[in-house]
Amino acid sequence: MVSTVPRYDVEVDLTVDGEVLRIKTCFADQLRAERALGRSPMDAPMEQVAQVWFAAFKRRYPDHPAAKAFGRFSDSLQAHEDVERDDEDEPDPLVPTQSAG
Repeated sequence: MVSTVPRYDVEVDLTVDGEVLRIKTCFADQLRAERALGRSPMDAPMEQVAQVWFAAFKRRYPDHPAAKAFGRFSDSLQAHEDVERDDEDEPDPLVPTQSAG
């Protein structure tokens, strides 16, 4: 039996209003999505995924018109593609590095 561990940090290219925009999800996005659903994620798995993407999208592109409301985002979403990272040792450009001290 193969066991898989859920990944919360997933990179996705979203096509929103004809523009390809990269997001990276995190655990906090998952929690925000579950709260936004207001019911069991098992009852709406596709909406759960879209809510996770929306949470990450709002965090990455807060000024984008589609980041203002989930309905606007879902109406604007045209496609998605998971991003495969070739080198996991490379710093992630979507995660800012905090300075020490």
